[in-house]
Amino acid sequence: MATITSTPKVLAPVLTDEEALKSAIRGLMNSSQVKPENIKIIADALANKQITSAYWHTLFDGQGAKTAIAQKIYSPQMVRLITLRAVVIPETMLEFLGWLNIKPGQKPDDNQTVSLEFQNSIRRNLPQDKLANSIKSILPELLKQSSIITPESIRWLLKSNDSAWAACYQEFINDILYDLKLIVNSLKDKTIIPSDFCKCDPQTWESLNNSKKFIYSSYSHHKQEEYASFAKLFESLQEYPLSAYFYQVSQDIVPKKIFERLPNSDNNYVLDFIGLRLNREVTFLEEIIYYLFYWRYIVPIQVVVILSIFLSILSFTGGVLLERRAAIEKSSSHNWKINGSQDFERTRKAIDEIIININKEEKAQSKKPTNRKEIIQKIKVVLNVEKYVNYDNAKPSAGKDTDNFVYAIYEYQKSQFPNNKSYWDGIIIPKGKTATKLEEDVKNKLELQN
Repeated sequence: MATITSTPKVLAPVLTDEEALKSAIRGLMNSSQVKPENIKIIADALANKQITSAYWHTLFDGQGAKTAIAQKIYSPQMVRLITLRAVVIPETMLEFLGWLNIKPGQKPDDNQTVSLEFQNSIRRNLPQDKLANSIKSILPELLKQSSIITPESIRWLLKSNDSAWAACYQEFINDILYDLKLIVNSLKDKTIIPSDFCKCDPQTWESLNNSKKFIYSSYSHHKQEEYASFAKLFESLQEYPLSAYFYQVSQDIVPKKIFERLPNSDNNYVLDFIGLRLNREVTFLEEIIYYLFYWRYIVPIQVVVILSIFLSILSFTGGVLLERRAAIEKSSSHNWKINGSQDFERTRKAIDEIIININKEEKAQSKKPTNRKEIIQKIKVVLNVEKYVNYDNAKPSAGKDTDNFVYAIYEYQKSQFPNNKSYWDGIIIPKGKTATKLEEDVKNKLELQN
C-alpha cells in the first residue's frame, strides 16, 4: 500500500526533526521487525512538550490513519499505524478500540494479533507515564457506560500478555490512588482541587468531587451509581481495595465476596480505605443466624430449637455458617447488635440530646418542661418496649435490657426506613436520621407543635 507523504498542515516545532519522525513512523508501520532507533525517536518526541496533539495527528494522517479509520482498512501496516497512534495520542484510544473491534473474552482475530505483536515489540522503550495517560483518558467514557469502553476492554489493555499498556499497569493504579487521596484531603481541608493537580482527566472525578461530603459522611447513604463500572473494572483487575471503594461509592455496600478479600477483613464488617467507610454486605442466612441469637430472650425455647435444627441443615448443605456468628456479632454497621460500650454510649447521648431539645421546644412554647422520666417513657412507647425494658438498667455492655432496647431500635429503624437497610444498625446517633425521627415521634406523643 502506498503511504501518504503530504506535508503536515501544522508547522513542526523548531526543535523537531520532522523528517526523522516521519521516517520513524513509516519504519514502525511497514515492518514487523521493530528497529530500536525508531522507537527512540518516538519516545524522545513524546518527551518534547512543544509537540502538540494537533501536530501528531497531522503526522499520522499523513501516513493514512484517517483514511484507514474511515474506510476500515485493516492491512498489517494500518493496524500497526493505528496502534502506534493510540500510544502516542491518548484521545484516539476510544477510536482505536472501536476500529480494532476489541471484544474481551474472545480469541484475538488476525488484526488484533498483529496489534498485540506490535505492542509487545515496542513497549519496553516507551515512557510508562505516557501509556498510563492513554488508559486514564478513557475513564470518563467508562463512566458513561459506553458500548466500546467497558471494564473488560480496559482489562484487556492492562492485562494482556503482549499489550503495550501492561507496562504502565502499576503507574495507572498509583495515579488512581493519588487522585482519591487528593479528594479526601480536600474534604478535610475544605478546599477545591485545581484540575491540573489530578493525575486523571478531571471529568473522571467530577461527580465524586461534587458529592464527596455526602459520600464520606458516616451517616449518609448517598450513591453515585455511575462508578459501578469502576468497581467492576478493579474487581476484574483483582485490585480489591479499589473495587470495594467504588462499590461503596456506587452501591453504598460492598459485596461479601469482595469485602472478604480485603486485608484485615476477618471478623470485621466495617473497614476504612482512603478515609471511606466500607460496609460489608450481610447475607440473608447470616441475618437469620443473627435473629436466632437474640430471639432467645423473647421467643419460646421450642422455637429456638426448631430454628437451630433448620440452620444446622442449612449449614451442612451450604457451608458452615454458624462459624461466622461470632464475627457477625461484632458488626455495628448493618446488624442491630451493639458491640462494646462506645456504640451504646452514643445511643444514650442521643437520647439525652432529645430530652434537652424537647425541653427547649416546650420552653419556647411557654409550656412546663416534661421531666426526664416521662420523656424516657414516651421514647419507650414509640419504640414499643414500655412494658419489658428498664432503660435505666441498660448499660454500655451486654445485658437483657440493653439487648432488648437495641433490638427495639433496630425494629424501629426497619419500620421508619424500609428502603435504606444501611440505617438498620440498632444505634441512635446524635443528630442522626434515627434520632431526628425519634424526636419527632416523641414530640407528637407529647402534643408539641412543630
